[in-house]
Amino acid sequence: MKRFYVQLALVTALVYGAQCSAGCLLLQEGTPVPKLVKRSECVELQGHNEVREHLTVEGKLIVKYGTILSLPSNLELTVKSHGELEVRGEFKQEENSLLRLDEFGKLSVFGQMYVQPGATVLSERSASFVLPGKVMFRPVSYLKLGRDVSLKSGGILNFDKTKVDADSCSIDNSGTISVMNRSILELQGNTRIRNRGTLLSEPNTMINIQDRSYLDNERKVSFNGVVNFSGASSLQNRFIFTVDELGKVSMSDGVTFGNNHIVNLNGSLNLDDHAKYDNFKNLQLGKKAVLSIRGNAVLTNRGTVYDRGTVKLEYKENLKNKHIFFINDLKQSSNVEEVLYKMSRSQNRSAP
Repeated sequence: MKRFYVQLALVTALVYGAQCSAGCLLLQEGTPVPKLVKRSECVELQGHNEVREHLTVEGKLIVKYGTILSLPSNLELTVKSHGELEVRGEFKQEENSLLRLDEFGKLSVFGQMYVQPGATVLSERSASFVLPGKVMFRPVSYLKLGRDVSLKSGGILNFDKTKVDADSCSIDNSGTISVMNRSILELQGNTRIRNRGTLLSEPNTMINIQDRSYLDNERKVSFNGVVNFSGASSLQNRFIFTVDELGKVSMSDGVTFGNNHIVNLNGSLNLDDHAKYDNFKNLQLGKKAVLSIRGNAVLTNRGTVYDRGTVKLEYKENLKNKHIFFINDLKQSSNVEEVLYKMSRSQNRSAP
């Protein structure tokens, strides 16, 4: 009987590859990827392993270091419940391919992943994305994150002319997320974004944070595109939050903004329709900055405001100053609301 199992192991090694120390089957170089990785299986690719048909992962599929796995055009890779695709080497989704994570499926990228034009990555519910490596979404690619999906990025995550829909999920960034080249991010349904790294947006991009969604910045945010907060969403800033010269940030429809560190405003910030901005630390307006407060929106200053730009108030009640306020480096002793309101009316009369 013992001899039988030894012979069976040798046959298996010849056909599928040797068994690795971690219990995974090594799929030898040049061997096609099987269309199904069963729930009890772990398969590790050794190189030049082609995907020739739709692929389903119920167990675990590993792309080892130095290995490239390509998902050809028009094919689908589905990670089923409790299955995992682990990329230690490189994974490339070709044009119009689809990577789908079912409920409790998992994608781990320690190496590199490239989502080519027209390719889609999606999960409708309760999947996990663990991305300490490098993930690049190419132009006209698409990412969909549904209810209770968790995305944790600790490396580089780039969106290049990409559409992202995130609904009722969580995003935790400790690396660098870059929104570039006409990308559009739609975050809604109480989506939670925790930024412990760097979050950047370039000109000609749009980020919509709405429907009770939440951005908590603990490290660095730099917006140089259009960012809209609405639908009772909220922003908490605990470190450095910058609106660059081409950046346009708007807050309306019951949005709350709490600043507990530094806000650098070099572009425009518009508050309207019951938006509330509580400044507990520093708000700094550069020379080209425009802060506009309209309707029932209110900025309450409990910290320090350095105004070297332009502040526009529709009503005196748009501003409540309770601490220190500088206008063009001159500290104001009192009646800041009245001073800025009169300046705003003067600017409106002189406007063409």
